[in-house]
Amino acid sequence: MAKSNQKSDEPRTLVIRRATAYDVVNLAKMLIAGLEEQAQGIWYPRVPEGDRGKMMSVKYIIDLVDRAVIFVADLNGRLLGCIGCSVDRYPWSDDWMLSNEWFYVLEKFRDSDIAVALLQAMQDFADADELPITGEGKPRFAIMLGIVSGKQTGVKNRFMEMQGYVNGGGNYVRAPQYGPQQNDDSSRA
Repeated sequence: MAKSNQKSDEPRTLVIRRATAYDVVNLAKMLIAGLEEQAQGIWYPRVPEGDRGKMMSVKYIIDLVDRAVIFVADLNGRLLGCIGCSVDRYPWSDDWMLSNEWFYVLEKFRDSDIAVALLQAMQDFADADELPITGEGKPRFAIMLGIVSGKQTGVKNRFMEMQGYVNGGGNYVRAPQYGPQQNDDSSRA
């Protein structure tokens, strides 16, 4: 039986979803691609160059998949971007926050809305009243992102400000959101 050279008629669908253990290899490949862009200053966090850095990246991802909140942009099985945040407490308060471990979109997809969609997924998780899988109640989380963007600081600053973040001296912070937003004029009498 001959193999067909025709492309599938299935539409290509971008899905933003929580990462699973099955994504570790593809996350590692994506973040190693980010590591290779290190000279441009956009890799976060810093790891050594070469094979040692790649192995540290893989171990780091494996350790985080079980204990962090990670969202991926999945286009029919291909990961185009990801954002990962650890759950932490502020040292000076009892409030919880999501603190970023990485936020990366493949270079040729950076002109799309993938970064916005990944950030929105993390914000939706931070603002949810309950955990998505167990249905258990949880606190609302502030989000703190330390983003390195090389020489594109102005672009990064505008992007984060448009998303509602405040520059806190190297990190971008968004307070937890409580309750529905009232955007209509019907509440004014």
